[in-house]
Amino acid sequence: MTLAMGEEIFEVYRGLFANYSSMLEHVCSTPVLAVMITGRTNIVERFREFCGPANPALARKLRPKSVRAQFGKDLVKNAVHCTDLPEDGEMECR
Repeated sequence: MTLAMGEEIFEVYRGLFANYSSMLEHVCSTPVLAVMITGRTNIVERFREFCGPANPALARKLRPKSVRAQFGKDLVKNAVHCTDLPEDGEMECR
C-alpha cells in the first residue's frame, strides 16, 4: 500500500489514535491483503466481533478465538483493520 493510499484510508483516525503515525508506517511497509466484506444486516458489527478488540492483549481475554487474539502483536500490529462504520467501509473500499 502506498503512503497516499494509507493516508486516505486512515484519515478518520488522524488526531484520534495516539499511534496513528506508527500504524500508517506499518501498514505501508508490509504486504496488505484488502478484502471487502459484504452480506447480511449488521455485517460491520459481525466482522468486528470476528476480528476482536483492537488491543490483542484484551482480545486474548475477551475473544480468545478472534483474529487479533490469535495473530495480533500490539495496538499497531494488531493483525487486521476493520472499519467502525458502514459508511467508512464504503469509503475505504473505493
